[in-house]
Amino acid sequence: MVGTVGFCTDAALLHLFMNGAGLNYFNGRLASFTLAIFVTWTLNRTWTFKSKSREGRLKQAAVYFGVQVAGGAANISVYTAAIMMQPLLKHYILVPLALGSAAGLCLTFLGSKHLAFRTREQTLTAMDTGAV
Repeated sequence: MVGTVGFCTDAALLHLFMNGAGLNYFNGRLASFTLAIFVTWTLNRTWTFKSKSREGRLKQAAVYFGVQVAGGAANISVYTAAIMMQPLLKHYILVPLALGSAAGLCLTFLGSKHLAFRTREQTLTAMDTGAV
C-alpha cells in the first residue's frame, strides 16, 4: 500500500512539475521522487513498521533517505534509459515511471526493513552473530 501511495505521489507530482512548472522529464522526476520519499517514510514509520524502530526519528529518516537514494539510482536510471531508448515515452510518462519504480522496489523495501526500520531484536541478533 505504501509503495502504491508513493508511486501515485511520484506520478502526480511529476505530471504537475512537467506540465505546470515546465520542468523537463529528468528534473521533474528528481523533484517528484524526492518528495515521494518523504511521503513513504512517513507512512512506513506510522503504518508498515510502526513501533518497531530502534532508532530516533532523525537518524531513521537519514538511513531511510540513504536506502531510497540507492533504490532511486536504479529507479531513475531505468526511467531515463527507457526514455532515451524510446523518446516517444516522454508523452507516455507513466510507462518509464512504472519501469523505474519496479527496478527500485525490492531494493528499497529490503533496505527499509533491514536497515531503516530494523528492530532492537534484529540489531541484537546481528551483534551476536557478528553481522553488524
